[in-house]
Amino acid sequence: MSNLQPEYLTVGELFARKALREKAEEIARGKSAELFNDPDTPSIESMQRVLQELCVYQIELEMQNEQLRQTQIELENARQRYFDLYDLAPAGYCTLSEKGQILQCNLKASTLLGQVRNKLVNYPLHNYFALTSVNYYFDWLTKLLAGDELSTLEVAIAELRDPQCWLQLTGALAEEGDGKRVVRIIFNDITERKKMDAERMHFLNTLDEAARQLVGKQESIRRELATQLHERTSPNLAAMQINLNMMEISDPQTSAAELQNRLDDIRALLEDTNSSIREICTDMRSPLLDYAGLSAAIEGYVRQFMQRTKTPVQLMSTLGEARFEANVESLIFRIIQEALTNCAKHAQARLISVTLRHDAHFITLNIADNGVGFDMKQIKKMGTIGLGLINMQEMAQVAGGEFSIESALNQGTKIRVFISSPRILL
Repeated sequence: MSNLQPEYLTVGELFARKALREKAEEIARGKSAELFNDPDTPSIESMQRVLQELCVYQIELEMQNEQLRQTQIELENARQRYFDLYDLAPAGYCTLSEKGQILQCNLKASTLLGQVRNKLVNYPLHNYFALTSVNYYFDWLTKLLAGDELSTLEVAIAELRDPQCWLQLTGALAEEGDGKRVVRIIFNDITERKKMDAERMHFLNTLDEAARQLVGKQESIRRELATQLHERTSPNLAAMQINLNMMEISDPQTSAAELQNRLDDIRALLEDTNSSIREICTDMRSPLLDYAGLSAAIEGYVRQFMQRTKTPVQLMSTLGEARFEANVESLIFRIIQEALTNCAKHAQARLISVTLRHDAHFITLNIADNGVGFDMKQIKKMGTIGLGLINMQEMAQVAGGEFSIESALNQGTKIRVFISSPRILL
């Protein structure tokens, strides 16, 4: 009886069973010897064989129970590892039927889908996607079931969140033990990546718009320069040419006093032309920026502005002789120039205040006027922000700073530019 083995055991299992049997018999012989060496024990040969056989079976069962207990411990450890790897994984895992119903999912998947796990089972996965993503999902699932290899899809979650939540699905066709086909899917949260992509696109669009504005600004500067040169120098040059022609064809008897008058007129015209060209060049770029620095250039421009417009300007600066990178100085000067020009054209201000401060960490520029101002909400609603404001904002951004503006009807306008961590050269 003890030598019979079940027919379904494998060869390896037969050898293991035989070894177990031999070990049990060896232990049993030791115990039988102890038992039947007792003088009070009946010495019956048949009883000895039966008892020895029972002892072997008992020991064999005890050893099998110990093996089963060790196997159970290993299975429990494996189950715990499965729980750690599957349920507590940082990515979402999901198994779908061929009809797209959820058969199984881990905790991360339920969190990403925004639903309790036990309510997800047996429900179609597409129920939790935004309508804009459903058709793409069906096409993707159809291709997977048709035998496509591992593929990915990006879908939006149906829950109303700001910003919209996005998932990347990585799926593959698989087969269960019973032969049924299923789709294994990994979920990854790509909301931050989508947000960064949107910000990148917005930044690129902003750059494109800034480039178009820059080209328009350059063309506007060229037209303005051409107009100023024509209006302020052409009449003088024409008058000088007339004087020179008159002197050329004058009679030899022409008095020296008349010739001197013409020469004086030419000299005056030359001085006026030279002065006009200097003013135009100063408006384009102050030469003081290059050899005297930003503070001196601003002071010179403010004096020139007050002489030209008769509008008082209060200037307060803590820059002193500090020097910054050339592009930063040029951009700050252009912002002040643009702001004062806007005040002269539109604000009808009786007083303008310019405050410029700096320390080791930042430069702060504040420009305020007590002019007519404007309704910020209405301007934004109508989309009629002036080119001057756009130019100032773009110049502040190019300098690595921030631009803000406050205004209200009959309450003036305040402009603030904040440039962080400027590089101080001197």
